[in-house]
Amino acid sequence: MRYIAAEDIAKAKEMDLLTYLRNYEPQELVHVSGNTYCTREHDSLRISNGKWCWFSQGIGGRSALDYLIKVKGIPFKQAAEIILGREAEKPPVFYRQKERKHTNLLMPELSETTDRVEKYLQGRGIHPVIIRYCLDNRLLFESADFHNAVFVGHDKDGKARYDIENLTDPERSKKYHGAIVKDHYGRQIPKHAHGTANLDGHTSSTKKIMCAASELFDRIVDKNLLVRRLNIVANHVLPEADVPKKNDGFEQLDIFTDYAALEAKQEREGAELEREKKMQKAMLTIKKKFGKNAILKGMNLEEGATAKDRNAQIGGHKA
Repeated sequence: MRYIAAEDIAKAKEMDLLTYLRNYEPQELVHVSGNTYCTREHDSLRISNGKWCWFSQGIGGRSALDYLIKVKGIPFKQAAEIILGREAEKPPVFYRQKERKHTNLLMPELSETTDRVEKYLQGRGIHPVIIRYCLDNRLLFESADFHNAVFVGHDKDGKARYDIENLTDPERSKKYHGAIVKDHYGRQIPKHAHGTANLDGHTSSTKKIMCAASELFDRIVDKNLLVRRLNIVANHVLPEADVPKKNDGFEQLDIFTDYAALEAKQEREGAELEREKKMQKAMLTIKKKFGKNAILKGMNLEEGATAKDRNAQIGGHKA
């Protein structure tokens, strides 16, 4: 077994993943946006600001060496030799990502008076006593720029739970450094998060869909902010009978894959999916016969849960 000198190991650790992929595996690198990249093989592996994180597996690192060991499963010595060998054949061009400039957060500017808002709301037929109550309890404000009526909603504990609180709460605003936009009321709010997640094929598995949605949420949502609305859309939905075979039934073979182990893994996954499918069919049959509330999750019985009530509604409205 060939010995690798300590200085060579240190040299191998210096190469970051973005530099490695751009120089030696450019076909594997996919630009997402700004300073963020992912790999073609794993779209949940994100590279940004000199670091990388494989969100679906909960692992990450800084160097290309970490990537080869943790993601590719290559032993440490072999991974170091790969990097050093490629450096010897072709000296790399190091790519340093630009440091992300944090946007200074500006608090929403409020008008010194509420005259225009009060006049407007009274013109809409709202009693002055109600308007005064909202103003005194900090439920209603007037914006300085457009003089809009800005309402702030609160939860049962008296805490503001609307988008505007994301910026007016001093502690929360200190932690937010993203883009700020104005909504159609003229209020300053954090820019909405958008993203996509790709499954490895057509599926009706609740487990797979939930895992992909959860991973996407963890990847794009700022944990320091509040969430007011969540929208999920599914694309390429097909009847089960029309689902095409993956890669048209063909598979590219190689000499490094243990196909016996792969086949056993696929059989286990197939059995789990079939079991889940039977369970889904049984649940649908029971709900169709006895009603949607015949089977509920434990969290649907907790205080504040709305599933039972919504199951008795039509399109979210009481019949």
